[in-house]
Amino acid sequence: MISIVLYDPKYEPGIEILSSDITREYNTPKAHPDYKPALPEPYWVALAGNEVIGTVGVNRMEHYAVLKRMRLQQQYRGKAKGVSKLLLQTVFEWCTQNGLTTIYLGTIIQFEAAQKFYEQSGFVKIDQQQLPEDFPNNPIDNLFYTIELRTVNNP
Repeated sequence: MISIVLYDPKYEPGIEILSSDITREYNTPKAHPDYKPALPEPYWVALAGNEVIGTVGVNRMEHYAVLKRMRLQQQYRGKAKGVSKLLLQTVFEWCTQNGLTTIYLGTIIQFEAAQKFYEQSGFVKIDQQQLPEDFPNNPIDNLFYTIELRTVNNP
């Protein structure tokens, strides 16, 4: 059984394993040493029983939200599993309840499956110049997306 719960520090060891596994899988670059982001707020954890299998968070800005830390263990990816959809639906519902209709995200080119998922979920690729001036950009991100929630039925 998959459950989506709010972050608790007790999940940190599992989140560290998840992050390390994804870094190895995609050979992703390390974040810039000066880039020290705070935990998103809210931040959710996907659990299979007691095992951390995914995360997603939101940075709330004044007029929009930023999707952060959407990660999923390899064996739980894919449309048939539905975990990505559950995580994204959690974000959409929270944003809607909090009056935020625009979401932006940054990602890296290596995450091809994630890009396909975002596009199938209604996100549109944009140029970095189209981001809001106060967008909290991760220096390793090189692809950017946005979505207007009022145009989304469900991911």
